[in-house]
Amino acid sequence: TLFPYTTLFRSDSLRDIQAEHEARLALEDRERELRGIVDTLLDPWVLLAAVRDDAGRIRDLAFVDANEAACEFNHTTRDELIGRTLLELLPEHGPSGVFDRYAAVVETGVALIEDDLPFTSPFDGVERRFDNRAVKVGDGISLMWRDVTERFETRQLLRQQADHDLLTGVANRRLLERRMGEMLTREPRRGSLVAVLYCDLDHFKDVNDTHGHAVGDDVLASVAEGLRRVVREGDVVARLGGDEFVVVLDGVRGASDAEAVAAKIRASISHPVEVGGITVEPRISIG
Repeated sequence: TLFPYTTLFRSDSLRDIQAEHEARLALEDRERELRGIVDTLLDPWVLLAAVRDDAGRIRDLAFVDANEAACEFNHTTRDELIGRTLLELLPEHGPSGVFDRYAAVVETGVALIEDDLPFTSPFDGVERRFDNRAVKVGDGISLMWRDVTERFETRQLLRQQADHDLLTGVANRRLLERRMGEMLTREPRRGSLVAVLYCDLDHFKDVNDTHGHAVGDDVLASVAEGLRRVVREGDVVARLGGDEFVVVLDGVRGASDAEAVAAKIRASISHPVEVGGITVEPRISIG
């Protein structure tokens, strides 16, 4: 007999090696496609896995993957970043509470959505604002963030312009009405009153007619600064328009307190203002 040993094969025990090979190639193609997608994202993105202690508590988050934008943001390469942990790279995320919020996403499965989050870069010390988005993926999170500092500053500027006089920087009529409404509707402190001082510059029209509106604007700005120097934090200085200002004093004991502040206002602004070689000495009436 040429073949003393006989090996029997059952068709159901054969493994389709070709099918596995094709599936592996398809998976690799898919991974390359996904890598291309995440690397073309303008926003930084990372995949973080939970690092747990013996009791199962999350003590850190390890970088599993990251796109090019995230590597650039963290001043590192992908190979240098993968394997490091979040608190190792950014320890300030611990005391700030950011790490706890990320860990909560893993534990609860509830997505994290935060807008205008302040963060000071450890690389340049500059505070910026970010929108953060994190969702649970396995025992970790997929995290993406976007620098929205310009949007935040624009919104702050628009809010400032909406509530403040553009020339002098003090409150405008809109903010004055809101602040007075808050003062007059809240529960008053024992023995506490609110005083309203109406201030009007004397003969201000003559300044504009004689020296021009540019000089008049500088005088108004000087007067507003003088008013701000006198009042306390929590008081309100507002410009109604033209040469009319209102000062609201919160927490006075009586008319004598208001009169004392009025005297300080007169002393604060009654000094010569030099504008382009022109000297103007403002005077103010207060009621």
